[in-house]
Amino acid sequence: MGKRSTHKLTPTTPTTPGFIDWREFDPSWLPGGEQATLATELTTYRDCLDELLKHKGRFVVIQGQSILGHYRDRRAALAAAHDEYGAVPVLIKQIVEMEPVRRLGNVAL
Repeated sequence: MGKRSTHKLTPTTPTTPGFIDWREFDPSWLPGGEQATLATELTTYRDCLDELLKHKGRFVVIQGQSILGHYRDRRAALAAAHDEYGAVPVLIKQIVEMEPVRRLGNVAL
């Protein structure tokens, strides 16, 4: 029988239980910490949140520490990311300040 994952994408003391406050994001919340896939992109999202919130509800594309742009829907963001970067990991995320924690089994997403 395999081990069950106990990784969680939640701060140890959330200010609003069940929600991620992106202003408080810390890469240590991720399995693998700062070495986790997309940790740099999520940190860039946190660090640029004030500017990004001017486009709240749209979708942002971040690769490394670079913001490609913001788009009206996920499909347009995905197309722009593929055109610019090809098949590499990028963060495509709806721009919000607070986000509900979604769970899949024992892993929070």
